Amino acid sequence: MIKFLSALILLLVTTAAQAERIRDLTSVQGVRQNSLIGYGLVVGLDGTGDQTTQTPFTNTNA
Repeated sequence: MIKFLSALILLLVTTAAQAERIRDLTSVQGVRQNSLIGYGLVVGLDGTGDQTTQTPFTNTNA
């Protein structure tokens, strides 16, 4: 009975847990803080190069 009451008291007294991302708590030497996004322009002669029908993961930003 004492164990049950002790467990019940511990459950009732506990506070809410706070979640934190590991990324917010740590810092790794040599890692940039800013996010880099790159865009490229591919040029070539019409009708040469890869066929877009053969590459299902081709994405155009037009």
